[in-house]
Amino acid sequence: MNIRPFFTFIVFFSAIIFTPLLYAAEPDMPGKITQETISHGGIERTFLAYIPTGELSSPALIIVLHGSMGTGKKMREDVCGGQFDRLAEKEKCIVAYPDGYKKYWNDCRTVPKDDAHTQNIDDVGFITKLTETCCTKWHVNPKRVYAIGLSNGGHMCYRLAVEAPDKVAGIVAIGASMPAAGMSKCKTPHTGMPVMIVNGTDDPINPFEGGTVRLFYVFSKGEVMSSLESARAWLKDEDRQKQPKIEPMDDRDLTDDTHIDRLTWPGTKVRLYMVHGGGHTIPGGKQYLPLFIVGRVSRGMDTAEEAWRFFTESKE
Repeated sequence: MNIRPFFTFIVFFSAIIFTPLLYAAEPDMPGKITQETISHGGIERTFLAYIPTGELSSPALIIVLHGSMGTGKKMREDVCGGQFDRLAEKEKCIVAYPDGYKKYWNDCRTVPKDDAHTQNIDDVGFITKLTETCCTKWHVNPKRVYAIGLSNGGHMCYRLAVEAPDKVAGIVAIGASMPAAGMSKCKTPHTGMPVMIVNGTDDPINPFEGGTVRLFYVFSKGEVMSSLESARAWLKDEDRQKQPKIEPMDDRDLTDDTHIDRLTWPGTKVRLYMVHGGGHTIPGGKQYLPLFIVGRVSRGMDTAEEAWRFFTESKE
């Protein structure tokens, strides 16, 4: 018996019925949203771009990548909670929300069987062309291009960091751990790349301690390392045996049953954020699906603000 249609129905029914009850609508932002289309590999690809108000002088570009079955529009409106648009207004940077191929990204993992993976779509090339388009159209600084992603989008960030380290100046992977041994088609990570990992300890999809990634508790997406091992994978050999410094972050919301610890390895550009009680969600974002599907959203930090601080400090 094929149970995939049943679980798909349950998820989408839950999204339609429950999600509007979980959060209020975000107020309109003052900047401009534009829909862009570019061609790469004979395929028309699309992305949204948020252009802030005011004068822009060689702005940074933040590329925000959605998870499985997502779109750039849904990532912006239903998952992020407006935090990246607010960051764009504050820091006068540009945010791009691209669409994966048939709602998926061809990341490093070998197990997923969606069209992006089975057709070996050149998503690294697409993101590179997106960056070039933004540099031409809005005079983006090519040395200040950053990638941030949730779940499948986080895995795509890993691939960008491995295969295009000259195109991205840093990444943030959320709800995504590095593929386990034998589960990756990518090369060894480039040490020295600024990498920030944000994982929830109660994530029902991406297990914090490593193991099998399961979508809706049923469909396997392969094995991943633990969150700590994932962070250490980006360290130089001499730093991997060092114990990280653990810093409890100031809790912005004492009522959400979560708290966050920041792990750093002094002298490196790698950070791990342990979201205690957090799920397969973006801290400071929206509860885009019910708790039983994705777990809890932490209000303990604004991920966009923390990512910007991380990128700024890593550049120094």
